Order: sequence, then structure tokens, then C-alpha cells
Amino acid sequence: MKLIDLSNNIFDFDNDTINLAFTKIVNNAPVSVSGMFSTIAPATIKINPTTFSEVGQYKMRVEIFDYQPYSSFAYFDVKVINAAPVFLYKETMINKRLHFNNTYEYILPTYEDPEGN
Repeated sequence: MKLIDLSNNIFDFDNDTINLAFTKIVNNAPVSVSGMFSTIAPATIKINPTTFSEVGQYKMRVEIFDYQPYSSFAYFDVKVINAAPVFLYKETMINKRLHFNNTYEYILPTYEDPEGN
């Protein structure tokens, strides 16, 4: 999860409540986004990708408005990545030959998942 605090970059002259809306830009057209993007405070965007389908590059458009006739837009890029787990040591894994109906517990070499999932 990543939080983007925009409060230092937002100013409303008459101190109205600030609202944010965001869309993904695909082929220069706005497309609604999944629950991965949400607003948790008047000027904070929460980005929380939870599925593999959300991995990818996003061009986001943030609209700021205070229910007056005008709004303002800003754009930013988000890249959601998912790195594969890796074995930490290049240990040789030995082939095993088992008799039918027997079990063998194989201990994997030490590994690490960069994202902890």
C-alpha cells in the first residue's frame, strides 16, 4: 500500500472542502479504475493493488473540485510491479527416486519474496 499526500500541493481560495476523483487514462481517454485507488483523506490518495490483474503501468488523472463550477486536473504515472520470489543460494537440488506409496519430504533451499507475499 502506498499513500500519496497532496495536501501541500492543494490550495482552495475560499477554504471549501476539497474532493479528489481519479481515472486511468487509456488511449487518451479516461477509464474508471478499480478499488486499487481510493481517497482516505481530503488530500490523500491510497493505492493498494491486491490482484495480479492490477500489475502494470497506469497514467492517472486526478481531478480536484469543491462543487463549484470549475475543477482542476493533474496527471501522474503509477507502475505496479510484482517481482517473483527468488532462491537466495544456488543449492543443487538432488533428484530422488521413490517407491510407490512412499513419501519423502523435500526441503527447499532458502528463498526470499521481495514483496513479502
